[in-house]
Amino acid sequence: MKCIVCKNAMKRKKTTIEFRLRDDLILIDDIPADVCDYCGEKVLSPEVVDAVREIYENRDKKKMKGIISVPVYSFAKHTSDQL
Repeated sequence: MKCIVCKNAMKRKKTTIEFRLRDDLILIDDIPADVCDYCGEKVLSPEVVDAVREIYENRDKKKMKGIISVPVYSFAKHTSDQL
């Protein structure tokens, strides 16, 4: 399969996708997808999209793999106002 963004070859591999809704951020990993090694574009099959949506909409803490801590930085605090 060729990447629709850059036209390079895509490879079937497992990937991680992040979802953010307001202040809620979750990661779902081990998602089977076609991934472009050049630009990072990810293509999921319709069945995988449905499964990912099901995981996201019905988050169950008992099935959670783990929790990670992620630092958050403010772009505005580290750059001049002229950008």
